[in-house]
Amino acid sequence: MDDRAIERYINKLQEKRPGSRLLSLPREQLLKTLNILTEYEGKLVPTLAGMLMFGTFPQQFFPSLFVAFLLYAGTSQDEKGPRGERFLDNRRLDGTIPEIIAEAEKAIVYNMRRSTVVSGLWRNDIDEYPRIALREALINALGHRDYSHYALGTHIQIRMFTDRLEIENQGGLYGHLSEDTIGIEAPTTRNAALMRMMEDMDLVENRGSGIRAMIESVRAAHLAPPKFTNNHTSFKVTFYNHTLLDKETVEWLNKFSLIDLNDNQRFALAYLKRNPFTPKLTNRDYQRINSVESVQATRELGDMVKRAGVLLQHGTRGGAYYTLSDWVLDKNQQLPTLEPTLSDKEAEILDYVKAHGFITNSLCRELLKIDVNAANYLLTSMNRKYLLKRTGKGRWTKYTL
Repeated sequence: MDDRAIERYINKLQEKRPGSRLLSLPREQLLKTLNILTEYEGKLVPTLAGMLMFGTFPQQFFPSLFVAFLLYAGTSQDEKGPRGERFLDNRRLDGTIPEIIAEAEKAIVYNMRRSTVVSGLWRNDIDEYPRIALREALINALGHRDYSHYALGTHIQIRMFTDRLEIENQGGLYGHLSEDTIGIEAPTTRNAALMRMMEDMDLVENRGSGIRAMIESVRAAHLAPPKFTNNHTSFKVTFYNHTLLDKETVEWLNKFSLIDLNDNQRFALAYLKRNPFTPKLTNRDYQRINSVESVQATRELGDMVKRAGVLLQHGTRGGAYYTLSDWVLDKNQQLPTLEPTLSDKEAEILDYVKAHGFITNSLCRELLKIDVNAANYLLTSMNRKYLLKRTGKGRWTKYTL
């Protein structure tokens, strides 16, 4: 065991819990109470959690408890590199859990693609995957994997492809959780002592919030939501590097600008259109991707079905799911006729254009007795709502029906 690492842990506990009676216990009793050591055949020995967090080299006793990082040349494991190699990068990450997390982050970041945005004098590098999401996924894999003797001979894998990144650990979801409820319902902890140590070491900020932080950071980056795959023996998180709100999807969403939809509803439409693995959306999916509660998800989905008509509902109650409406999917079908709510000024402008064939900024100012900025705002807004068509540039800009 690494005595210095244990000492740092105890010092951190003293900072967090000054005056705690626990920390006044004799050294051996304290380490047993903290589940770092236990008695076995009359001797003090490290617990598995204690070894994984504070061991000098845990793989000396558990050789398979490492993380493999594999970089592939394409979108499948069968594609070879330019020299026929199977992996472009292949690393074995050993050490304690804190050391493995740090090394895994370095391996991923080193192989990630980046784009650069220059704004004024500043240059911003945008990562292929949000680092917050990656760190949470790594912590979940190491903290929640199956450490029973049946699974000690297997390791965690990080697989990086050109279109996605997968992190897979041993042991399916624990307790009552399922793919539908993960990120929504509070989790049950498989490795309680280990997770407590990780929380005390600030590796875990707030137990149960990791999946939500993962989803929110991916959404903030406008990427497709992560996919969770669960079975009895393993759990896998897949991150996709394609943006959910690319130019084509934004243009597609703008077709529905006359329909009053909020950001959550528009994000759900983009999710259905862009995610090839999800042709349908459930209430729990909506809760997860938008970080909303069940009542709000039910209300907003119902609105998309009954008022907006952009979704179809299949089934009822717990078995209900939603798909894009036929007219939304049909590229050649015209949008349903909608009567937009017009302000008095917009109605006046439309009446003028119907009578005269076009309107300009100066004619709009004269008609409504407003300044140039107000006229520009009104005409631009009506153009975005498809109420008017804009032609020409600068002084020669005209708006027609």
